[in-house]
Amino acid sequence: MDAAGDEAILQAELRRQQTLLLTQQLPVMAIVNALNALLVSSLFLFGTKALLAGVWLAIMIASSALQMMSWFNLRKRVVPQTVSGKGLRRAEISSAVIGLLWGLTAFFFWRSGDFFSQTIVIVVLGGMAAGVVSLLAPIPTVSRAMLISILTPLGLRLVWEGQPIHWVILALLAVLCFALIKGAERSHRHMIELIRSAGAMRGVQADLADAIEATSDAIGHFDAGLHLIAANTRFNEWFPDVSVVACDSAEGHVRAVAADRWVVSKLLPTSRGGFVSVHTDITDLKQREDQIQAARLSAEEASRAKSAFIEQVGVTLRAPMEEVVAYLGSNDSANEERRAEIASHAVRVLETVSDIADISTIDSQSYEYRFAFANVRAIVEWSAKAAAARFGKRRTANLQVNIHEEIADLVCDERALKRSLMHLIVNALENTPDDKDVGVDVRKAHDGQVEVCVWDFGSGFEPDHLAQIQDLLDGAQVAHAHDLQGSHGIGLGLRIVSQVLQRHRASLKILSEPTLGTFAYVKLPYRASIFAAQDALEPANDIDQSTPRLDLASVASA
Repeated sequence: MDAAGDEAILQAELRRQQTLLLTQQLPVMAIVNALNALLVSSLFLFGTKALLAGVWLAIMIASSALQMMSWFNLRKRVVPQTVSGKGLRRAEISSAVIGLLWGLTAFFFWRSGDFFSQTIVIVVLGGMAAGVVSLLAPIPTVSRAMLISILTPLGLRLVWEGQPIHWVILALLAVLCFALIKGAERSHRHMIELIRSAGAMRGVQADLADAIEATSDAIGHFDAGLHLIAANTRFNEWFPDVSVVACDSAEGHVRAVAADRWVVSKLLPTSRGGFVSVHTDITDLKQREDQIQAARLSAEEASRAKSAFIEQVGVTLRAPMEEVVAYLGSNDSANEERRAEIASHAVRVLETVSDIADISTIDSQSYEYRFAFANVRAIVEWSAKAAAARFGKRRTANLQVNIHEEIADLVCDERALKRSLMHLIVNALENTPDDKDVGVDVRKAHDGQVEVCVWDFGSGFEPDHLAQIQDLLDGAQVAHAHDLQGSHGIGLGLRIVSQVLQRHRASLKILSEPTLGTFAYVKLPYRASIFAAQDALEPANDIDQSTPRLDLASVASA
């Protein structure tokens, strides 16, 4: 805003403040005017000028009554922000009229040669002039109008008398008039400075309020009794109930605001006995801290899993290798039974190494899945044969395979799916006694998906053990060696199954009861629309039955 605009605002506020002051002083001036008029006229009501004194008193009482009526009309009104100044001009005129009525007493009640009456007139007029200026000093136009109208007739009268004493009194009146005018001007300048200071203070307060509103913190100002005085929008939004901040301290503490916001809250004392409540948003820092904490826990879990994995690999490989070392160190001639036992241990070592290679490939995301139409019967039968070959002579019971006739083909990565089903069947064989049945059923589920159920009537699993198996499927952990006593794996097969089924958008649900058996249900999408258009499918990612890595029967019999 330019200087002219600032000056216009200043003058408007000055007129408003002068109007307020004039309204406040009206009853005082009316009462003083009436009382002084009554006292002065009482000195002349019983003399030769009684009629003149009575008329003058009536006029002065009437003017005081008009002032009181004006005050009654104005006292309940709200002074507008913009004042035209007409009221001040009317006040100047009325002040000049009342001052002139007082000044005329220098002619009406003045008696030549009567120093008593002259003294009364001089004292009364001087006192009235000084009193009016003291009451209306910040309004110089009004006070000057009354001062001039009062003292001008008195000065003329003193000049008319012409005696030395009168000239001295006239000089004193001039000095008084000068002092009163200067005092009024000083009061006027003081009011202007106060208005400027108040305007500047309001500007500073507005800027401060804008800054507090624009800050990212929530800020509230409280009095000594912790009653809210002012607050920015964020404080009102974050703390509908302001009593929750009453227990805060200057040290600060972290609190949750709503469901997704974290803040550091501080309650700081002010120099005037109040308090300022400051709340800094640390949601981003908190989220990063949580992410770092989660990453640290994940790294610790991965480190523990790696250590457990190495331990389990050592436990699994140590025994067969010790057998081989013992055999090679003996002087006994080799026999068929010993050779078969070593071959069995070699197969187990090969199985473990194969599983390690598979899970490493899958976890490193280097395996490229290729989905194509594949025959369900061929996949299941191959997996059953491979599982029986891996299990070798440790299992003599027949493996039952039942495939519903309406199941023909589905879209999958044939190689990966064969490997996964083989691991499920191997687990069933390992946990089932020779006199119990193991089987694989394939049917079409009610929701149209292919359901493969690998079942056994073996020993089943306790609830805690079943939960560990589910963790293995979810990739949360690798089983410890002491948890797998009585089994022949290290949990890698279940990790392979979990990874492959996730890529096939398939699901695996295991139901088991101790001594009753276990049922593993695998649900696979049935048609190609789940993955790709039929003409976009690639050739099957399969391997031949003769591949040494999967033809474990030939290895076991070697």
